[in-house]
Amino acid sequence: CIYCMPVKGLSLLRREEVLRYEEIVRVVRIATCLGFRKFRLTGGEPLVRKGIVELVETLSHLNEPLSLAMTTNGVLLAETARPLKAAGLDRINVSLDTLDRAKYQRITGFDAFELFAEFPQCVCDEVTEDVRAEAKKLAQSSGLAVAVHAPFTSLNIAALNPGIRAESVRQTLAAVNLCADIGGRRVVMHNGRYILPRRMTDRAPEAFKLQRHHNIESLKRVASRAEERDVIICLENIGFESDSIDRGVDDMLAIRVEVNSPALAF
Repeated sequence: CIYCMPVKGLSLLRREEVLRYEEIVRVVRIATCLGFRKFRLTGGEPLVRKGIVELVETLSHLNEPLSLAMTTNGVLLAETARPLKAAGLDRINVSLDTLDRAKYQRITGFDAFELFAEFPQCVCDEVTEDVRAEAKKLAQSSGLAVAVHAPFTSLNIAALNPGIRAESVRQTLAAVNLCADIGGRRVVMHNGRYILPRRMTDRAPEAFKLQRHHNIESLKRVASRAEERDVIICLENIGFESDSIDRGVDDMLAIRVEVNSPALAF
């Protein structure tokens, strides 16, 4: 995708420089000795690497019980979902940047929307009660923990424009409701974004202060709904973007303190 792989490409590592599975297992084993129990396999795209199912199986059979998750674009998930579950994978997060086929091709660099569309993506408001009930049965029978990624493209819960801000919050609340209705426990969402470049902080401090206030108040509304529906909100940090309100761990911790909700996590 264009936000990980520039249009001009990258200088690829030589094969001997790529982390071997034995080294990944060693890192995880050492981390467990330090008290870590939750691990996520991501990328790039983890499913394009040969032997990924075997890696999951190896990790799931380490001495300490682990919680294993994976982030994937979903293109290869049809053929690997069941083997991954059997190998010990607990959770899968399928990333979908847009429901527009042309935009999907621009973002990912290839036209695989029809493959991707085999997996759950939707306009939350359009999911009927019957479909929600069926999805809940499917989730329960699969044994996988379900998470819903709230919409974020073209949305901004910290927008100065009240219409954009209200619609952003509304769609996020709809994702919380959908997650609860289908038996999920977690909704992944993003903090808002500043509309002015950070270099203008000294010239327009009130605008930055107001947007941060809007971000906190929007999160409070979402967290309140999450508490009502017994759902956890997981803030996904994308701090490498210059306009992100959450540029690092300190920002995330401060935001969680200000929102002050047991339903808010990272």
